[in-house]
Amino acid sequence: MSLARKCDRCGKFYEKNSVHCFYDDVDDIVHGVSLIGTGNTIEHKYDLCDSCIEDFRDFMVKYVDKERTKNGEE
Repeated sequence: MSLARKCDRCGKFYEKNSVHCFYDDVDDIVHGVSLIGTGNTIEHKYDLCDSCIEDFRDFMVKYVDKERTKNGEE
């Protein structure tokens, strides 16, 4: 029996995530996005399907590149 999940962004139903994230030599599967509050507690958690995770990753890469350019960094 599998667990069905629903993407909090697009509403698509999915069973599991398969998008990998490599950070500090650790290979993890991304399940969503969590917002951390001032007390270091999770304030909101959003489950995302693989397609929405890829969209978010693309957005963040473009955002970071834009901020670097704006601040004169290379």
